[in-house]
Amino acid sequence: MRDWEERGSMDDPGKWDMAYRRLLLARRLNPLNTDSSADLGRLMEWQSWRQLPGSAESLKYRGRAGRFYEETIGKRPSWGFAWALYAENQLLSGDRGSEFLAALEKAMVLAPWEPGVQRKVAWLGMSSWDELPVSLRVVVESSIRRSVALETNLNELVRVAIQYDWLDRLRPMMRTDRQRAALELVLKQMGQR
Repeated sequence: MRDWEERGSMDDPGKWDMAYRRLLLARRLNPLNTDSSADLGRLMEWQSWRQLPGSAESLKYRGRAGRFYEETIGKRPSWGFAWALYAENQLLSGDRGSEFLAALEKAMVLAPWEPGVQRKVAWLGMSSWDELPVSLRVVVESSIRRSVALETNLNELVRVAIQYDWLDRLRPMMRTDRQRAALELVLKQMGQR
């Protein structure tokens, strides 16, 4: 899956089948290992992305991903990244309700300084900003502030802010030379100011 993530595509369905069989075996051999369950969820997401968005087939794989993420969380409820994966899957399944909101909040509470969680929270929070309760907006904004302070994924953060019309909130957070340089670079790349 790491290779698929680097390329941004999964071109061989046979490799997906092989990965699925191997992960099922790993899960059966070590049922307490949360990584196998989480990886199975991610694998289901990859299959969902290969389907027509919103189709019954896509939603079927999203549902399976959700069940694997729920299994992961059940085995390791303090894993913030698993909560972020679950929140992301809920959002992409079209659920912006209480399960999505609870998972998003858990991710931030359990892993406030984890860059992978901050990355997902930024996207999830910005993309659903208008639908978030005010209390959750405050927590999302704090998470984004921490991400800016860590200076990880700055370019991506600016791109997401532009995409979801969140730049006016992000810009004041960009205070160091490196942060401002990232902001200017992405604005220039995207032909904005």
